[in-house]
Amino acid sequence: MKTLGHCNERLNRGPLHLYVGKEAVAVGACFALDKGDYITSTHRGHGHSIPFGKADVKRKGTDLTIVAYSKMVLDALEAAGELEKSGIDAEVIDPRTLNPLDSVTIADSVRKTGRLLVVYEACRSGGFGAEIVATVCDAGVNARIRRVASENSPIPYSKPLENRIIPDSDTIKKAARALMN
Repeated sequence: MKTLGHCNERLNRGPLHLYVGKEAVAVGACFALDKGDYITSTHRGHGHSIPFGKADVKRKGTDLTIVAYSKMVLDALEAAGELEKSGIDAEVIDPRTLNPLDSVTIADSVRKTGRLLVVYEACRSGGFGAEIVATVCDAGVNARIRRVASENSPIPYSKPLENRIIPDSDTIKKAARALMN
């Protein structure tokens, strides 16, 4: 298992915390972590660890910064690949942890591109995307900003209705093009 291998090879620089399932996050497990810690997952038997509070630049770009987390990272990468065909070079950042948020990586990217598109699956009102926008503004970055999020509605059980509410790569491309104009 990669997790044990990382421990044996001392690839993890801080204490290692193991949690099972989403329930651990819901009860505040992440607040027990320190800055130098790593988060380790063995989801479906594929162990891996990530540094706590360090974003991952999934795709380099110069025209637009897209910050997305969770499933929206995959949609953002798909959209960025298709945007490239029309001459828009999008940088995609996965914060990986929301608290602490790697505001330095995000702000530096937005300074470089001058545009920020925050993509998240939660409702637009009260979603964490607004916190990402506020963090960039607090850093004094002057940029054009737009958010792509789910509609302000409970997520329906019906798959066709769920697909109608949650953003996808087409929604991201449309917002990115609007931000470029």
